[in-house]
Amino acid sequence: MCSKASKSGRLESHRSMSRFVFVVTCLFIFGAFCHAQNPAPTPTDQLVKVETEEIRINMTAIDRDGKFIPDVKKEDLVISEDGRLHQANSLRALSASVLIAMDTGGEIRQKKNIATTRLVAESLVGSLHGGTKIALMQFHDKVEFLSDWSTDRNELLNIIGNRTSFGRRSSFSGAAISAVDFFAKTPSDNKHLVLITDGLDTPEDKDARIEAVRKLWESGIIVHVISYTQIEYEAFKPLTKIWRDGEPNPKRMPEEVMESLVYAIPVRKILARDILRQIYQPRLFSIVIDMPFIKNRREHLKSLATSQLQLSILASYTGGEFVLPESLTEMVDQAAKVSHIINSQYVITYSPKRSLRDTAVDEIRQIDVSSRRPDLNVRASRRLAVFAREQPK
Repeated sequence: MCSKASKSGRLESHRSMSRFVFVVTCLFIFGAFCHAQNPAPTPTDQLVKVETEEIRINMTAIDRDGKFIPDVKKEDLVISEDGRLHQANSLRALSASVLIAMDTGGEIRQKKNIATTRLVAESLVGSLHGGTKIALMQFHDKVEFLSDWSTDRNELLNIIGNRTSFGRRSSFSGAAISAVDFFAKTPSDNKHLVLITDGLDTPEDKDARIEAVRKLWESGIIVHVISYTQIEYEAFKPLTKIWRDGEPNPKRMPEEVMESLVYAIPVRKILARDILRQIYQPRLFSIVIDMPFIKNRREHLKSLATSQLQLSILASYTGGEFVLPESLTEMVDQAAKVSHIINSQYVITYSPKRSLRDTAVDEIRQIDVSSRRPDLNVRASRRLAVFAREQPK
């Protein structure tokens, strides 16, 4: 009996061991199978980040009557970059952030004045859409921000009328750098800078000016310029001549003033008038012998011409408007034109087929936008400056 029981126990133990080995073997095979299905990641399997480049441009969309069209779709547009066609990634009508920069300084000036600058700024504030965020800056002896972003038109108009002041110096380059820094803190994709200026600096520093213009150019800010340069140039041109012609109006004082002075001379009126005409006779010509004065005025003319060129390029290449009035009245009138352009804009983005990162040297890309819709007139032409990351030596 004991022998049979012992034998039976050994048999049962052997069977249990066989089942254990079978189970362990199955688990091993299953684990190996799972391991084969989920191999350890290799360096080539790591997630690769792909950077998507986008170019942002502003587009004015109006109908035949010049009114803003609010229902434009990205499928309505065709984008051309250096002749290669692109489709828009996005099209948005965004509220604008507009910094109005008022040049209220200038030691040498003929026509530029703070009263006209105020009128231009007031016209801009009054004609921009109600939802537009506006900030105010003035620059003369120093750069001064008069307000942060605001939609309160009454407050802004009050600041323009009461807090703007005149200075003897000009500081365009400082204003440009300050504007770039100010916009860098602004979370907006629709940034506009409106400069009311002749674009001069006192004293003139050509290297600092070029650097300031370049930074403003690179910033992505849309720059609009309402320029004093042509008005100032025409006013200064006669002052650069050694020989000067007589005055266009031979009477060197108004007729009503002369008539009032007749009674101040104790003779008959007809004689008094003759005396006055002899004293205030027309100037036939004159000779200026102050050569340092002539040289200074000629240098000033050259600075105005240089400024006009730089400002026009800056506006054109950032997608803005360059306004060159020939009179102070026209200067105020043109402010509404700039406001209308800002009010009627969309922001477009697209991906360039030629990478911006691969730019080895500075280059200019011509970007144009055309419409597929017969009722839609678009204005979006920009010469995009692509600056190389490392400048060639």
